[in-house]
Amino acid sequence: VSTQSTWGLFSAKENMLDGPISEEGLQNLKDYKYSCSDYTPLDNFMNRFWKFAAEFLPIWMAPNLITLIGFLVLNSSVLIIFFYDLTLSQELPRWVYFYGAFAVMFYQTFDAMDGKQARKTQSSNSLGQLFDHGCDAFACINIVMLGCQVLRLGNSFLSIALLYCLVVTFFLTTWEERFVHQLRTSAGGLGVTEGQLIISMGLIATGIFGPSLWIPIMTIAIMAVIIVGEGLFIYSILKSVLTKVEKPHEALTLLLPIGVVLCLSILWTFTSFYRDYPALVLLTTGIQFVLLSCRMIICTVSKMTFSIFQYEPLFLILPLLNIFLKLPTWVGFLAAFIPTAGSTALYVYLVVIQIANYLNIRVFKIIPKLAIPEKQQLITAIVI
Repeated sequence: VSTQSTWGLFSAKENMLDGPISEEGLQNLKDYKYSCSDYTPLDNFMNRFWKFAAEFLPIWMAPNLITLIGFLVLNSSVLIIFFYDLTLSQELPRWVYFYGAFAVMFYQTFDAMDGKQARKTQSSNSLGQLFDHGCDAFACINIVMLGCQVLRLGNSFLSIALLYCLVVTFFLTTWEERFVHQLRTSAGGLGVTEGQLIISMGLIATGIFGPSLWIPIMTIAIMAVIIVGEGLFIYSILKSVLTKVEKPHEALTLLLPIGVVLCLSILWTFTSFYRDYPALVLLTTGIQFVLLSCRMIICTVSKMTFSIFQYEPLFLILPLLNIFLKLPTWVGFLAAFIPTAGSTALYVYLVVIQIANYLNIRVFKIIPKLAIPEKQQLITAIVI
């Protein structure tokens, strides 16, 4: 197989530019310095535990591997939900809720420890930061699924509203970083850590008392607080950006792709497939948001142009066309899900390999800072 057609898997020198990131973008990415908003009081409190836990990590464990382990555990909790209930409206075995709470806190802990491990092993790099942000984007979908299952939102509009609250906010924070050069992780003393703790407590309470704990009035009140809170957070992001840029309309045009996904996903909620399998619609729509967020993250840190013309959101049209074609509803879903998941996986894969080749590092393995042999295939490091 020629190295010219393998996207830099064999020879970093020959193919480091064969990927989504330009040569200038790779250099900008290498020089990128991460900056985030202030930590919340809970972050500072939990940091003592995270530091303590990180001391037990073996020195050979790569930071990206730590991130991946936490991410896979969180994903497993949602796969269990899918096994039992794709309607997000049924009562599940109590252990599922307890495991969900464990998975969220496990992910939170490992997500916090990866940076400490990187500093301990002197293996900090821009790939680790991007890998962490990408997993956080996917984690938003998992948190939405857990929240919908706890409150048994089912195929109501509240399910899609909860998805929008999290994934749109995540996208906007990356969009804001593009202009203010700082990633917002909290607002008003509340941030990601608080949100994860709240969903964990909700899962534990549901495991103890059952989902009947959440009577309709409580569910509506909880969703109202979430929607209003996220709405205010989004408003503060928009205000922050639009008051600092010289051409606000150009900044707003970058939101066009996410607007397309919003509109098409709303239309999908009126189909029979959403009524029967809301979890799968939320999953497909969520992955669309993840792809856009990952692209925005890459374009932000590499100072590349974020194109408003994205073809992947158009995959969401296919289930709507099925209304007229009268094919089985599963056909429409698969026609949207397969290319959505495939294009997202391919983009993430190419970006990770391209950056790793450029930085001359392994993805999931710490190696001495020596030159990697010319023909040593980097992809093997991913499975070691």
